[in-house]
Order: sequence, then C-alpha cells, then structure tokens
Amino acid sequence: WAKEGMRIAFDFSFGDIMSDSEMASVLNQVKHAYGLNLQSPAPFHMYFVGINTKNMQSRLDKTYGYSNWAVEKEEKSYLDIFNPADIIYLTPDSPHILETLDKSKVYIIGALSDSNRAKNTSYNKASCEGIATAKPP
Repeated sequence: WAKEGMRIAFDFSFGDIMSDSEMASVLNQVKHAYGLNLQSPAPFHMYFVGINTKNMQSRLDKTYGYSNWAVEKEEKSYLDIFNPADIIYLTPDSPHILETLDKSKVYIIGALSDSNRAKNTSYNKASCEGIATAKPP
C-alpha cells in the first residue's frame, strides 16, 4: 500500500450519533473513496480511526473485502496516533479554505453523514480538541 503517500484518516467516532441509514450512506462514501484511492497514481496512506462502537465495527466487518483493505485500522482516536500539530480536520463548516496539501500533515475526514442534522459536528469536535480545520475547495 501507499506507506509513503500523503496521510488521510477517516474518523469513525461518530457511530453513536448516526442512524442505520446514515451509517450505510457513510460506508458507501468510504468504499467509493477507498476504490478511488486504489486507482490513483499517487495514493494516500489511509487510516480508519476511532472505530470504537460495536455497531460501526460490525458494519465495517460486513463490508465486502474489508478485512483485506490496504488501510490501517485503529480503535484509538487520531489524537492518540498522530501529533496534534500535524493534523488538519477537513470539514465543510471550517472558515478556512484548504488551498494546498502539505505532505507533513495528516488530513482527517469525519466519517459522518453530511445531513443538515449534523451541521458543525466535525468542526465543533476539532475546535474543542484544538485541532486545525480546513474546508475542502
């Protein structure tokens, strides 16, 4: 896998606040992102972090081929894995627009349904943790 590629992590810690249909939607989006990453000429080094609920773990385990995915899978939070100064949480609610990618940074994406009900959830989480945020262009 892309051990030397830029680092991106999906934060699965929102499993407790999503409905079953929202979880299914998130997993479809993650599968799509994983497939695109496999086809990329410069793939990201992918992490799945914060897989801390049985429901989320069970859904991931039932995803076709998941056990063979070239992804680092962790129950721990991204704060326990990466240096907080190196983290940028990508969220549509950030006032800062991401203009360039920095290979020294780890980009976190909240594995969260982007419904209006969850507006500001990932942004508020990152802000409370003192993590830098950015909005994808």
